Amino acid sequence: MLEYGVETLNDSTLQFINRCHDAATSVSAIKLTHEYGIPQCAHLILGLPGESQHNMLHTVDVISSLPVDVVKFHQLQVVKGTALEKMLNSGQIDDFRCFTLDEYLALCGAVVKRLSPKIAIERFVSESPADILISPKWGIKPDKFKSMLEKYLIQHHISQQNS
Repeated sequence: MLEYGVETLNDSTLQFINRCHDAATSVSAIKLTHEYGIPQCAHLILGLPGESQHNMLHTVDVISSLPVDVVKFHQLQVVKGTALEKMLNSGQIDDFRCFTLDEYLALCGAVVKRLSPKIAIERFVSESPADILISPKWGIKPDKFKSMLEKYLIQHHISQQNS
């Protein structure tokens, strides 16, 4: 399986985080890879600076329309020694914070509602070592998040819809 670090399909965000590609490049690569019959996975980061929920769900909508087999979601994490930490500490990014656990659960619910059922979701969270993680500090492991999300989806009658 070929994995693409799409991250977002918002060009201004891609430029801000120095990804060196735009949304059209990701879309083109996904389509071309599909033409060659190669299974593929798209990695997406939820909570990038400057992105609204609308931006994040737009990315999910576009990914749903593409021949992607698997998606891996990552919650934005601020890690010691990174450019993001430096930008936050220097005030280059205003009005930014990572999601609370409840906010992220709700966002993941909205994502599941919109993501094509043809696309497998491999994960919703990634994990950085506690000694370098600045935020978010939810204090749970990915398997605990998964069980919390499953409970949230059941309580709110959410599933991947036919699209």
